[in-house]
Amino acid sequence: MHNHLLRAAPATLYMHVLGRGDPVKLAAALHDGLALSKTPLTAPSGAAPPPIELDMALIDRTLGAKGKVNGGVYQVSLKRAGTVSDAGMAVPDAMGSAEAINFQPTGGSTARPRSPRISS
Repeated sequence: MHNHLLRAAPATLYMHVLGRGDPVKLAAALHDGLALSKTPLTAPSGAAPPPIELDMALIDRTLGAKGKVNGGVYQVSLKRAGTVSDAGMAVPDAMGSAEAINFQPTGGSTARPRSPRISS
């Protein structure tokens, strides 16, 4: 378990889970653990997020990648030049092998970066 977002309120922690065996049993054990921790297991409401005050097209052109709005933050994921592998298997970008850059709007079309993770 670790923190990707420094100074976030409320604190946001991430836990990576690795398991081997029957996928149904693994999913059931993970579900039970999440339920014990009172982690919400339902999708968030379908309300449209409010627009953010950033020139997202300029950010996309500058970084050469298309981002997305998530929770009031503009997120851009940059793929690594090479393939990351673990135990001989390719690790997909969604599993943390891409570089994540998040922009939090601060007003007046300005932003501050929200990406403390730097990987080698």
